[in-house]
Amino acid sequence: MPSRDPFEPFDRTVRRLFEGMNTGGFEARVGFDMSQMEQYVDQKEENLVVTVDLPGVEKDAIDIRVRENHTMQFLSINIQQSDDYNHQSTTQRIALKEEVDGSEATATYNNGVLTITLPLRDRNEGSTSIEVL
Repeated sequence: MPSRDPFEPFDRTVRRLFEGMNTGGFEARVGFDMSQMEQYVDQKEENLVVTVDLPGVEKDAIDIRVRENHTMQFLSINIQQSDDYNHQSTTQRIALKEEVDGSEATATYNNGVLTITLPLRDRNEGSTSIEVL
């Protein structure tokens, strides 16, 4: 007679409870699935253009910042949404391979597509020539 795991019915119940959390849980109620945050970064003329798909996100829920650490710049997109029962916040960070001027950046949001235009910073800006003696 095979031995039966006494916790198997409990495991089955817990698996059923959590099954589909990413498809039918909070994301379905507020209309945003984190896995759908596709992003594209292109250089067009003197700008870096970042396009992010944010289906179902309200414009007022989006906060965009250009941040710097010691070695690089990155774009931080924070989304905060809530319904009657839940509050959700997520941040997507995108490393920027070129230096940009965040103070001159612009963003538009149309039909679930966020487009951020970041002017490239002049590579010589802020540099100082050093004379060799």
